[in-house]
Amino acid sequence: MYKTMLFALLTSVLLLNCKRSSEPQESAQTVAPAKIVERSPAALRQTYTQRMALRKTPLPLKQEKSVGRLLPVDEAPLDTAFFVFREDLLDIVAKKDAHRLLAYVDPHIKCGFGAENGLPDFVRQWNLDAPEKVAGSPLWQQLEDVLQRGGIFGPGRQNFQAPWYAATFPEKEDALESAVINAREVRMREGPGLTGKVIQNVSFEIVTVLERAEQEETIEGRTYPWFKIKTRSGKEGWVYGRFIGLPAGYRAVFEPLGSKWRMTSFLSGD
Repeated sequence: MYKTMLFALLTSVLLLNCKRSSEPQESAQTVAPAKIVERSPAALRQTYTQRMALRKTPLPLKQEKSVGRLLPVDEAPLDTAFFVFREDLLDIVAKKDAHRLLAYVDPHIKCGFGAENGLPDFVRQWNLDAPEKVAGSPLWQQLEDVLQRGGIFGPGRQNFQAPWYAATFPEKEDALESAVINAREVRMREGPGLTGKVIQNVSFEIVTVLERAEQEETIEGRTYPWFKIKTRSGKEGWVYGRFIGLPAGYRAVFEPLGSKWRMTSFLSGD
């Protein structure tokens, strides 16, 4: 039943892609595999207020400058509609609801640097068309990481780029060899594992990536590899991948298409 439903949804998307060039832009954008929650302006504002009140440690709305570090920023609360859209998307990710997720993804989503683009390729790439694999798809962890780690709006708020360390990474730094410690007081250890002796704690520093452990480790329900890094002071050690912000890692772009926001890009690499 699940696979049949997804197949039908993907078929409708493919038909939409074929018609999009000949149909008015507005009508093409209002067709979606599933429905996004509709809210009146008053209900939207109420939801915004409720969700903001539940945030325990919100990221700053403005990014402060700090030599050798890249401090966090999250401009999402500056736009009520986008903030609520992102909160809804986080709920969908938490429930691993592939059917609802499709409504939040643009039919022409960029999900690769080759020919693999569009919603059908996105679905296949993340095994969303295989019922037995949906719950275990790595998409949920990757997308949750991107959604929870802030970001910034582009000019005129015509898009939102996330996470913050990819959206604001300094051009003078090498995005393929460097990373950002994405949390405060992260333990750097002598070896790749929780048994390794703590060398020092690192906060939001831009570091050099020296090595990535072959094996991943699951800690508190999250699965990442360990990374060997070198700090600005020259110290070397290992940090758990959950706290390594790779500027060329998974990142997303969201755009307002018609009257609703959609995820138009979800990529990794350069």
